[in-house]
Amino acid sequence: MMKLIVVLSFILAVIALAKSNQLYKPDGPKVCGKLLRTPANVVEAFDIRQPADNPDTHCLVRCLGVINRYYDDETGPNWERIEEIHNGKPGLEDHRRDTSACIEAIQPEQYGDNYCHKSYLHFQCAMESYKKNIRKQE
Repeated sequence: MMKLIVVLSFILAVIALAKSNQLYKPDGPKVCGKLLRTPANVVEAFDIRQPADNPDTHCLVRCLGVINRYYDDETGPNWERIEEIHNGKPGLEDHRRDTSACIEAIQPEQYGDNYCHKSYLHFQCAMESYKKNIRKQE
């Protein structure tokens, strides 16, 4: 019964966050950390842009992608949403091209049925491309 309550609470919180019109939820890492019971040091490392490559971080990344509507387990990056967030920044088309190419190179054997790991691999592709194509232009 307790598991059911936790699962329902998680679902309701994700739905409420996803329905928000904010472009980015700055409290997202803390919300996801709480929902997923992620250790505080993992959330803090993510907050200061030094995420570790571990299962807790992988699930935190997935949660953030889902609640901010940048990512979907089935379709991958939500480019419409990403374009909305970056609002015409130079390098966006190159970012999309490079991120997509990197994601296409990821083989299902690399993540199996682990959706958290899959989203983290996608996140790594996006972050490398972002640094190369968008951040350098800022």
